Amino acid sequence: MSNVMNLAIQITAIDMLSGIASRVKNSILSLGAAGQKVKNDFEQMQNSITKGLKAIAVSSYAMHKALPGVKAASDLQP
Repeated sequence: MSNVMNLAIQITAIDMLSGIASRVKNSILSLGAAGQKVKNDFEQMQNSITKGLKAIAVSSYAMHKALPGVKAASDLQP
């Protein structure tokens, strides 16, 4: 499978997990006033995790694209 396809699958999976987290957030909102603070904390956590996972996916893609060049350069070393 190509690196681009792997990246697309990883980002799709991250977005699916984000949708599940949104349903949990809606359940938290039904808790009342205390739920509002938990909701805010949960949203911050969800945003951080989503951004982090997408950054890891993009970094993995970049690493796999650079790896052949790094290997070729290492072969040139005496």
